Amino acid sequence: MGLTTGLAGQSIAADDEKDHMDDRWIPSIAVTTGFTSQRFEGGVVSRIIVFGADSGVPVRPDTFGQQYLNAIHAGGQFELQTPALPIPHVRPRFFFGGEVHHVSSQIRKLALEREPRTALTEPNVTIPYGESAILGVGSQTTVDADNLQFGAHIGISFPVQIGDLQISIKPSARYLKQKLYFTGIVSGAERDQFAPPTDPTNHILTQGSDSLDVHAVGPGLEIEIDAGGVRSLGASIFVSGGAYRVLTEKNINFSSLGFGDNAPPFTAYRGTWTADIDPWIYRASVGLRIKWTGAGRGWLFGLDR
Repeated sequence: MGLTTGLAGQSIAADDEKDHMDDRWIPSIAVTTGFTSQRFEGGVVSRIIVFGADSGVPVRPDTFGQQYLNAIHAGGQFELQTPALPIPHVRPRFFFGGEVHHVSSQIRKLALEREPRTALTEPNVTIPYGESAILGVGSQTTVDADNLQFGAHIGISFPVQIGDLQISIKPSARYLKQKLYFTGIVSGAERDQFAPPTDPTNHILTQGSDSLDVHAVGPGLEIEIDAGGVRSLGASIFVSGGAYRVLTEKNINFSSLGFGDNAPPFTAYRGTWTADIDPWIYRASVGLRIKWTGAGRGWLFGLDR
């Protein structure tokens, strides 16, 4: 009889402790790392402009292409979970948070024709040569991501006990903000193929740049596994992923006029660069989260233990 009463008392005490934990707000911080992947298409078109009109003659061949920008990120995250909802056998919690990540530089050449450079290299020969022998001509469009990305999320956490493991399944709605930088160059050369090798080359150089702020939202999912704790501090590891739909402008178009150092009178050269962002951005992360479990109902950060 005494043993039965003791076990019942322990069970009641455990239930009371669980209810007490369910009443608490749980703030946390996390360190995370992962990658963001998105697809781009780009192009470059260049034309000779005579007396202000497009002659239709290209400086360099029109070029188009596509690339994936896979940027590695590392940073931190803040999250706050509400007290558990009074739903028997489930006890889910709402959560919301924000994050900031440093992104590795990942310059991608979306469209590339030969190897354009701002300075030409003429071959060291004593015989006449043509434009095809000159190094540094070509055209390209490039994209790079800003070194900082910002995000936010809101969702609901469902705790699941599997053996000794406490696992939380956390579907969410997510937001991502990034800045993209685009650059373009057209480098051309005009030369009389039958001129002496010392005759100067008309070096044509046109450069341009632009940027785009990208805002995207979409669904995400996180799997979090509790890894133990000490007193009011708990630790967990997690993996997460999300797909973000771009809400802002997905196309960019910029152009610039350039001039040759030995161009004919009333002649200029225009480069036009384009880029299209795929409507979806994909992201995956892993991380370590440290939680504070000592904040009771009505206390966001109350030290009640």
